[in-house]
Amino acid sequence: EQDNPKGRLQELIQPSHGTTPLRYETAQIGGPDHAREFASKVWLGDRLLGEGRGPSKKAAEEAAARVGLTAWRQA
Repeated sequence: EQDNPKGRLQELIQPSHGTTPLRYETAQIGGPDHAREFASKVWLGDRLLGEGRGPSKKAAEEAAARVGLTAWRQA
């Protein structure tokens, strides 16, 4: 699960939402060229599931998915 939070989140929502795709959005890119920081959001339709930050787009999306996993389980 920690290795593939995006896949795990998709698996969790499929039973109730079918094949509705998750949408990842890069919300912000900051920092100097040698130390970029990305901020991403993960959406299910118009519902924000999570936000995350990381040194790459992929890392930020995975961080957002981890937050989404926690939120989904608590919902």
